[in-house]
Amino acid sequence: MLCSPLMLAHGVGGLHNDLLMAGLMAAALVVGVERGWMWGAAVGGLAAAVKLPGGLVCIGIALIALPVGASLA
Repeated sequence: MLCSPLMLAHGVGGLHNDLLMAGLMAAALVVGVERGWMWGAAVGGLAAAVKLPGGLVCIGIALIALPVGASLA
């Protein structure tokens, strides 16, 4: 994601909320896989607290928490 220091400066300067939300969304997926869906949803809630679209990661966490072979219907 970080190709150059200029990208970091641009992100911190203008899009700091978006970068924080994206980082929390990625962390929510990792925590959801490693620690369980409740912890992942909690970090997803933090992402939603930064910016509302960050809460969409909770859908992915719910799909990760499904048992293997479960039907979505």
